Amino acid sequence: MAVNHANFKITSRTAKFRFRLLPKEIQYNQIRHIREAENVQISENAVEELISGLNCQSFQLNENIK
Repeated sequence: MAVNHANFKITSRTAKFRFRLLPKEIQYNQIRHIREAENVQISENAVEELISGLNCQSFQLNENIK
């Protein structure tokens, strides 16, 4: 019984976040900015693959939450 009470106290003080994907153009711009700021050598093709992979994983995560 004490465990249930403790869980209620924890969950009542936590916030649920619902994140939405940023538009692809913003994702590209952020990765390009990081690439330039950190002097990372990564091709445009790799950036595109990264963005498409992030979008697929995020979609799967959002579908599991619903």
